[in-house]
Amino acid sequence: MNFLVEKSMRTNRHIIIWLAFLAVVLIACNKAFSVKSIILHPASVETIVDDTIQLSFAMDYIGGDFKDENLIQPVWETSDKAIVDVDPRGRIFTKAVGNAVVTMSCGGAVGECRVKVRESDSQSEPR
Repeated sequence: MNFLVEKSMRTNRHIIIWLAFLAVVLIACNKAFSVKSIILHPASVETIVDDTIQLSFAMDYIGGDFKDENLIQPVWETSDKAIVDVDPRGRIFTKAVGNAVVTMSCGGAVGECRVKVRESDSQSEPR
């Protein structure tokens, strides 16, 4: 009888050790996603009215897994929609002469691109 109690205690100890190990692994692998910094490329651009520019970005992050598409949800915004518009994929559409800032935010960090829009050379020359 003593042998059965001792064996049961050893089995329970192994289960407890295994569960503790599993908990440590799960905690280490499921770190919260946090973005440390975002860099947009180009960081500034000068272009003409009715142009389209595709922005790209580099992100320094902690935790998470890029295999999960729902984890990275960038939000693109413009400081002046009358001058520049931006779509959800970071494509800039210039509309009018002026200056604007396009930002992308994700995971608590923000990157920016300064955009200067001028008239096209053909529009500014006298006819």
